[in-house]
Amino acid sequence: EKPYPCPHCDKFFCDVFIRNKHIRDVHNMKPYSCLTCGEKFDRYAFWRLHLAMNEGHQVRNEESLAFDSHLDEGTPDEEPIDEEPGPSRPF
Repeated sequence: EKPYPCPHCDKFFCDVFIRNKHIRDVHNMKPYSCLTCGEKFDRYAFWRLHLAMNEGHQVRNEESLAFDSHLDEGTPDEEPIDEEPGPSRPF
């Protein structure tokens, strides 16, 4: 059973995390943005590293938040994807 559809193509996935990886990789989505320089990242860890190395750069923008909620569209009942950072610990 593959209950998780891709909102951009006709593929379905058995796991929401695999579907989300597909969306990032195949459809070139970069949901994490730096408001200061505009650089975009497809992985949370790379975005956080950028922010840690460039102190003073601002965190998430509205586009990033919209992408996160778009990832959850069309999925069966499940726990939401929690990608919000915990306490600030760059290293």
